[in-house]
Amino acid sequence: MQSDTWQKRALERYYYGRSDWKDGTTQFWQIIRQFVPPDAKILEIGAGPTNKTTHFLSTLGRVTGLDVATAVKTNEDCREVVIYDGTHIPFDNNVFDLAVSNYVCEHVERPLELAREIHRVLRPGGHYVFRTPNLWHYV
Repeated sequence: MQSDTWQKRALERYYYGRSDWKDGTTQFWQIIRQFVPPDAKILEIGAGPTNKTTHFLSTLGRVTGLDVATAVKTNEDCREVVIYDGTHIPFDNNVFDLAVSNYVCEHVERPLELAREIHRVLRPGGHYVFRTPNLWHYV
C-alpha cells in the first residue's frame, strides 16, 4: 500500500522531480529584481506580518508595508507601516519606484480602484509586480 497522497505524487512528478523546476517564490523574486532601481522606495501592498517576501524586498530598498490588518505592525522588515482602508493609498503622487503584492489581489474588493491608486503613487516608469493563485494549479 502506498503511503504518499496523490498531492505528494503530483508534486514530485510535475514539480520537484524536474531538473529545471524552480519554486514560485524564487521565480517571483527573480521577476521583481528586474524592476528594482538602486535604493528603491518599495510599497508592499498587503505586507502582513514578518514574512520571507518582505525580508527579500528589504534587501533591495526601503519597504513601506501597507495593509488593511494591524498585523502589519509586527512586520520587522518594513521601515514604515501604514494601515489603510483597502481603497485609498494614503501617500502623495509619484512616491514609490516599485509596488509589490504577494497573494493579495484575489482579496481586493475594488481592483480597478486599487490599480488606479497604485498607478498614482508610482513614479513615472515605476512598476507593479504581483502574483495570485493560478486558476489551473492542481489545488
